[in-house]
Amino acid sequence: MRRWLTLVVGLVFVSTTLDAGPGAGGGNVHTAVLMPDGTVWTAGGNSNWELGDGTTQTRLTRVQVFSGATAIAAGATHTVVAAGGQLFGWGAGSFGQLRDPAVANRSVPTAAPVLTDVAGVAAGGSFTLVRHGSGTVDVCGWNGPNGSGDGSASVQRSSPVAVSGLSDAIAIAAGVDHALAVRASGTVVAWGHDTFGKLGDGTTTTRLTAVAVSGLGNIVAVAPAADSSLALDSSGRVWAWGTGFSAHPTAGRVEAFGRRPC
Repeated sequence: MRRWLTLVVGLVFVSTTLDAGPGAGGGNVHTAVLMPDGTVWTAGGNSNWELGDGTTQTRLTRVQVFSGATAIAAGATHTVVAAGGQLFGWGAGSFGQLRDPAVANRSVPTAAPVLTDVAGVAAGGSFTLVRHGSGTVDVCGWNGPNGSGDGSASVQRSSPVAVSGLSDAIAIAAGVDHALAVRASGTVVAWGHDTFGKLGDGTTTTRLTAVAVSGLGNIVAVAPAADSSLALDSSGRVWAWGTGFSAHPTAGRVEAFGRRPC
């Protein structure tokens, strides 16, 4: 039961991170926190400028690096935020994950050019997803042979491309090499690497475009881990699939969620 509690708490933080403050996100060695007042604070490892404070100095206490944010996500070695309908990013950018045509690392928050209507963000290992207010989702960066949702694989992108067949997303989330989206209907789609069945379509087949996660409805938030995925439905149930679970979503007990240790 402790395992489920840990997973559920992680889901709450990740889903909040993607679409509204306050929230938090963790990369390989760094953490970014979005406060209710829109300020962003970072701490931890900083060898790739992922803290956004203009240095590569490790921080054992948090430092404020941004204000006015409405959403935040931390990738492996980069961080992105949404603010005023724009995307800002910092950290490693050599794969195009900062949506910077210069494909450059950034030591401080830097606006992505010609990008508006940003409503939500998600950050994977070396790729970034943006959810627009219209419900479309686009992607930039690199996800190798696992694809980025546009039907291609092993293509590095510094300019965004649309995730195929997705025009009504209300929430997005990214793992190391796979991604999830909640549709307006409350169903879930997934794409990318499918180790241990973490895409939830009953197979272990890598998907270059979004496929439906089987057996889910009324979902309000999603959160992928390295080799598993979670979803929270409107009744408070948590569904899990991937390593340690199955290739199909399975409901878990959440009676103690947010109330008492178990």
